[in-house]
Amino acid sequence: WIAALAWLASFLAVQGDGQPPDTLSCEVTYNVHGVWPDGFTAQVTLTNTGDEPIEDWEMAWSFTGGQDISHYWSAELTVDGARVTAQPLSWNRVIAPDHSVTFGFNGTTWLVNPAPELVTVNGAVCG
Repeated sequence: WIAALAWLASFLAVQGDGQPPDTLSCEVTYNVHGVWPDGFTAQVTLTNTGDEPIEDWEMAWSFTGGQDISHYWSAELTVDGARVTAQPLSWNRVIAPDHSVTFGFNGTTWLVNPAPELVTVNGAVCG
């Protein structure tokens, strides 16, 4: 049933025209650094692999395991159902080429804690 939820999350992330999102020159890493019975700590790094700055970035993904966010740092995070949106703070809104932005959060979880499978940055997937 987890595979079905992952498929559903990917399906919901497809843009309104029925086409998959565009590609942006970037890389996203999602690392869980600590786990306890009903929670976890995660760190997300967005690296600009292109030749132009990424300005006013917005990252989005869906949690497929019922996770939620209880505390965050170095970005503004909002949760609407399963969808998570991360936006920059004033000091990290521009990512120069070959540079990264890292933010983190504490989350709550029930039985499973799968990593996001599809992450978009400014509406595009990193590639």
